[in-house]
This record gives sequence, C-alpha cells and structure tokens, in this order.
Amino acid sequence: MDKSGWESLHKISATIFLAGRGGHCSLNWRFVSVSIRHIFHWKLITSAPLSYWLFLICVPTCLTAMASWILLGPKDKLRFLLIESHDKLGWFLITLATIHVVSRARRMTRAYRKLTRETVDKDQEE
Repeated sequence: MDKSGWESLHKISATIFLAGRGGHCSLNWRFVSVSIRHIFHWKLITSAPLSYWLFLICVPTCLTAMASWILLGPKDKLRFLLIESHDKLGWFLITLATIHVVSRARRMTRAYRKLTRETVDKDQEE
C-alpha cells in the first residue's frame, strides 16, 4: 500500500474509531464522568484500571493526531514529533483496546443475544 492509500485508510479508520468511541462513552457516561473527575483530582481509579488507562491513553493519542493534521504544515518539525508520539501511543492504545474487548467479550455476547432475543419476541408479538 502506498503512502496516500495508508493515509486514507488511517483517516477513515480513525473517524470510525472516534465515532465508536463517542457512542461507547455516551453509553458509559457515568464511568467517563467519574474518570474525568478523578483525573482532575489526580486520583487513580482502582475498580476498573484497564478502562481507566485506556481512557487516559486515548485522549493524547487522538489529540496528537488531530494537532499534527490540523495545526501544523507538512515540513514542520513539531508535526514529526507529534506523529511519532501518536504512533507510539497508538500501539499502546491498540494493545489495551484489544485486551479490553477480549476481557469483555462474554458480557458483550450475552448482551447481544439478549437484545436480539427481545427483538425477535417483539416481532413475533406483532
């Protein structure tokens, strides 16, 4: 894949990721608001450390990417530093996100089955 193809794929996947992240955060708003409060008060959350660190890593990963694309020109040295930081944070983010999804796969599967069962039951009633 050439550079422009990779950039297009990366921007599309980033947009999908941010939309999914936004939906996920809106569904789990209570956890997000508690996490934000704890961050501002310099406290760690011990009840869900993986989710907490995933949240903490996601913010600078997204900000370094957006800042490098939106605020800086292609020849700017700061852009190169932001992109390199984004790349390193991105690998960490992917690792944590994978662990996050795998550790919750059983719960997500049960919720999906329950949701589809309720939908089928409603359709049969009508």
